[in-house]
Amino acid sequence: MLEQEPQHKILIVDDDVRLAQSLEPIVKSLGLTPRVVHSGYDAQKLLLIENFELIVADLVMPGITGFDLIDFARLRNLRAPIVVLTGEATVESAVRALRHGAYDFVVKPFEPEHFKMILMHALERSVFEQKRREQATLSVKLQEEIQQSKHYLELVLQSAEDVAIVTTNREGRVKTFNRGAEKLWALPAEQGLGQTIDAWLNDPELVKVAREFLSQKRRDVWREEMPLQNHRGEIIWMHVVMRWMESGSPSLTGLILVATDITQRALLREKLQLLSITDDLTGLYNQRYFYEVLHRELERAHRRNSIFSLSLFDIDRFKQFNDQFGHLKGDAILRSLGSVVLSSVRAIDFAFRYGGDEFAVLLPETSMENARNTVERIRANVESEFQDQVTISIGLVEGHSHSLDRDLVEEADRAMYEAKRAGGNSVFEAKFYPPQVQPQ
Repeated sequence: MLEQEPQHKILIVDDDVRLAQSLEPIVKSLGLTPRVVHSGYDAQKLLLIENFELIVADLVMPGITGFDLIDFARLRNLRAPIVVLTGEATVESAVRALRHGAYDFVVKPFEPEHFKMILMHALERSVFEQKRREQATLSVKLQEEIQQSKHYLELVLQSAEDVAIVTTNREGRVKTFNRGAEKLWALPAEQGLGQTIDAWLNDPELVKVAREFLSQKRRDVWREEMPLQNHRGEIIWMHVVMRWMESGSPSLTGLILVATDITQRALLREKLQLLSITDDLTGLYNQRYFYEVLHRELERAHRRNSIFSLSLFDIDRFKQFNDQFGHLKGDAILRSLGSVVLSSVRAIDFAFRYGGDEFAVLLPETSMENARNTVERIRANVESEFQDQVTISIGLVEGHSHSLDRDLVEEADRAMYEAKRAGGNSVFEAKFYPPQVQPQ
């Protein structure tokens, strides 16, 4: 049984006072705090001022019905799963309530243990959705931090001490090397002043652009965000702007370089990018990134006339496992499986959670014969990790220069189901050839 926190509250709504009261001890035995009301109207008033993890509501009540409460919760974006109570004569209505947005239903009279099981599964769903919302909030927060970082950079630009400003004469010798430049490049001003720009700039691309300005091949403003190595060997992300200053006075004509440190912003952006392509439960890449990598691998196969391998696999009888043990234990299995897959593939391979309990592994420039060794290792490691309690069925297909992503995925999927039909815990190789490479 799950250990519940005291703050997990459940709202019970039933116009049958005795039945509602009989539910309280059952709910309390699960560690939940019950609140009982006897009309849909009182339930709506309470839902406006309190948060609940679960709602149990009779489907048929005078005035505001269970259907009305489902609509009320949906319109106000309430997150609590709703379990409806119904009599045997209204089971069809309960099924309609599921389509309407209810989580599950219980037919009266019911066994207490069956009622407990439904509540536990509903609570697991509520906790899971809360974690998912927290992850979404984290992504929003990271985006806000990036925006705040941009605002911070605007303030930095107003402070010459925190901005690297370097100017040269028309021949490219440094005239100005401010304190910001000393900090960013980790170089004392006296070692920069009077030097040619390529003597201290420490970056081939910047030197190339500077020379284009000095030779009058370039006059438009140049700006770039890029990693640069300073004279202490540190890698710093900088926003660099170069422009040519033309003046009637030769002493004021020359190149100006302005650079600001954007390392924190770059790190935040990199973290956000990683979040956008990563499955938050397993730590593997997600389905969106799967198609991006597959498309990229197909383009490379076309350019080089090379091959690669793709495998799809899922957990045998995973739905039965979820129904028996609940989604929280199912999620724990998926997390562990993700770790096993990562430890079983090579550094050049890509591992994805394709969706639900289905996974994919893409092996660049790898024939099916060699790929079989990798996927067999995954299968065996899963079997060993879970002591035969969890097994997987794997479909394997080889991609060629003329393959299409849709065909490859479909063939790998068919192969996976062939492995399942054979009893599971096995690998099935798809004998798939694109039209241009049919065997003679």
